[in-house]
Amino acid sequence: MERITGPFLGHYVAAYAVETEAGYVGYAKICSERPADVWQCDAMEKLSGRPAATWSTALKAVEGKAVLFLQQLHEYYGLLEPTAY
Repeated sequence: MERITGPFLGHYVAAYAVETEAGYVGYAKICSERPADVWQCDAMEKLSGRPAATWSTALKAVEGKAVLFLQQLHEYYGLLEPTAY
């Protein structure tokens, strides 16, 4: 399962979940522009989540982690310009 959400503070989250032996694991890419798809995303940051019981839980968790990352970055730097850090 995969999806693109946003914008969150001017950025998009391209996320997907895969099944592993430990459960479903979510992965997210933070993009400054809306990507055409999850796989062709010019990511400024990549994140992963912990194993979850379902793909939807894994996807929601990693998307939440990405939004939290953006909020913290925004708070720390003031603006989320790629050159700001």
